[in-house]
Amino acid sequence: MIKIFIYVLVVLFGVVMFFTPARKYMNNLFYHNKQKLGEEKVIGKVFGYNPRVEEIQKILKESGFEFGPVDGVLGAQTRVAISQFQEKNGLKPTGKIDSETQLFLNKQKKLGGTSFN
Repeated sequence: MIKIFIYVLVVLFGVVMFFTPARKYMNNLFYHNKQKLGEEKVIGKVFGYNPRVEEIQKILKESGFEFGPVDGVLGAQTRVAISQFQEKNGLKPTGKIDSETQLFLNKQKKLGGTSFN
């Protein structure tokens, strides 16, 4: 009886050890860009015109970050400005809008474009 119990535990342990890495591997295949998914959840679409991006660009411009025209398109220059904003405010400079960056941008908007540091 004890041998059967031990065999069951070993099999369960083996299944968990095999399927957990396999599940993580499959998730990474299908959801390889989790950062981007997070950004889309925060601001919506990241390609083409987005009014939330336009608002972010206005906040960045008022805060002294130059990136080009306020056009509501999340291009390379806007991403550089976001990275600079993140770095200046002690955030990880990813160039992507995550929930923490959005929080700092909202605070910046309330302050009227003055810098945090």
